[in-house]
Amino acid sequence: MEAKFSAGELASREYLTVREDFPVSRVMNLLERTGYLGGVVSDEKGRYLGVIHVREIIRLRSDPSKTKVISISKKVPLIEPSEGPYRIAKLMLENDVRILPLKGAKGIDGVIYDTDLIRAFVERKLLKGTVRDVMTREVITLEKGESIAKAISTLLKRKISHLPITDGGKVVGVVSTHDVAAKVTFPKIRISLGEVSGEKVKSLSLPVQNIMSTPVVTVDEGAPLNEGAALMLDKEVGSLIVTSGSPSRLVGILTRKDLLEY
Repeated sequence: MEAKFSAGELASREYLTVREDFPVSRVMNLLERTGYLGGVVSDEKGRYLGVIHVREIIRLRSDPSKTKVISISKKVPLIEPSEGPYRIAKLMLENDVRILPLKGAKGIDGVIYDTDLIRAFVERKLLKGTVRDVMTREVITLEKGESIAKAISTLLKRKISHLPITDGGKVVGVVSTHDVAAKVTFPKIRISLGEVSGEKVKSLSLPVQNIMSTPVVTVDEGAPLNEGAALMLDKEVGSLIVTSGSPSRLVGILTRKDLLEY
């Protein structure tokens, strides 16, 4: 399949920039306020140093108020405006990032998110085949009664971003790295810093059903891949639970990473 569009066409001109010497706790506040999941890291003169993502914050084991952004940032290459979509996808996968900065005449001229790239393929109807052809078949799941701590541990150890939650074999929710950040990590650190009064922090010993996202967005394994990707974008989710048969049964999961690999 041929895709005739470039990085310059895809780039978003709205993005978050944070200084290398900012404490991670400050970045967390910025991410919550803006809704971004990551941003570009620069020095005091505005020179590009790397990118940061919420996943690195979740993995942090040191005090976020004393840890500098630069220590958990990733140095990824600047994308030339003329770069094609396959090169962009390749760099995202190789560097395990969801955001790449676009090179401009005087520094950064925008960023490309994985959703920008996927949307471009969807709009041009370039994703051929079915969901079955691309989905991840070996799905890691967790029962709803298991602890939040186990869910976080599973996400990190398995290096996945979405974890289906089941009840007697039926998928009843999904926990993502974003859920962990928004409902556990960020509130916990805000309380520890005394920034919010009266807020309750979810105990890691509570059942994971307390933080899972519902309802579950599903897609049939035989659905056209382009339609599955469009559904993912429309519902603003990072994964789809793939089902088959009637009554439906879990047969896979489709994530943004699966689409990039495709």
